Amino acid sequence: MANKQMENVGNLGDILKHGALVRLAKLMSTKAIKAPLLYFDTHAFMLNAPWNNKLKWKQAVNRELAEHPYYKDYVRLEADRLDEEEAYRCSAGLVIDVINDIPHRVYLAEKDDESRQKLQEQVRSEPIRCDAIVDEASKLADIVPPGGDDYEYEKNDVAVFALIDPFELEHAEWAELSSIISGFTAEDSYGVIQVFDFDVDADETQWPEPPENFYGPVATLDRGPYHNAVYATRRMVGQVQEALDLLGWKLYDIEVQEPED
Repeated sequence: MANKQMENVGNLGDILKHGALVRLAKLMSTKAIKAPLLYFDTHAFMLNAPWNNKLKWKQAVNRELAEHPYYKDYVRLEADRLDEEEAYRCSAGLVIDVINDIPHRVYLAEKDDESRQKLQEQVRSEPIRCDAIVDEASKLADIVPPGGDDYEYEKNDVAVFALIDPFELEHAEWAELSSIISGFTAEDSYGVIQVFDFDVDADETQWPEPPENFYGPVATLDRGPYHNAVYATRRMVGQVQEALDLLGWKLYDIEVQEPED
C-alpha cells in the first residue's frame, strides 16, 4: 500500500511547512560554529518524490510569494528542480541542500517500509551526508552525538534542528519525540523544533507544552487543516520569531528566563 504522504506532495501544507523549514535551516546553519548542526527528521518520507501537480504548486507558491516574498528561499530551491525536470524535493532533502556546506549530522526516521527503502536508495545515490536512517522515530534516542578529537565542545555549543512531522500529531508521540530531541541540548544550546499537524476539524491546534530547555510555541501558522508550530531554546526565540514573522506567522510573547549569574 502506498504511503499516504504521496497524496500530499507539493500541496499547500507542504508549501507552508517547507517555506518555514528552509528559512529555519538557513538560520540554524549559522550556529554550527564550535560544533556541528544536528538535524533530526522524525517522519522523513523520502528525499525526492514524484510531482503531483506542477501547475497547482506554481499557482500556490505565487500566491504565497505575493503576500510574503521571503518564501523565495524555499521556492528557489524547488523551482530550480522543476525547471530541470527533476523530482520534487521533500523536507529532509531541502534541509540537507541548505546545510550541506557546514559541519552537520543528519538523522532520519521513516516508519513506512517502502518509503524507507526508497529513502535509503536516494541517500546512497547522492553526494550527501546522512548518518542514520531508522524505522522508528523513538530509535533516534540511541544516537550518539559526534565528539572525540574532531569536536571537543561543550553541550551548550550544540546546534539542534528537528522536524516532527507525523500526518496527525498525537500528544503522547510529541512528548516522547520532543523529549528525545531536547536530550541533545542544554539550557543554552541553539535549538529549534518545527512541528506539523493535520486536522480538518480545528481552526487552531492546541499545541502541547514545550520539552525541557525549550520555549513555546514561539510562533504558529494555521491555514485550513494545516497547522504548524515552532519551539525554540532561549538563545533562538528572538531570531526564530524574526525569521517567521517574514512569512506571516503568528508570534507569541515569550518570557525568556535569563541565565543566573
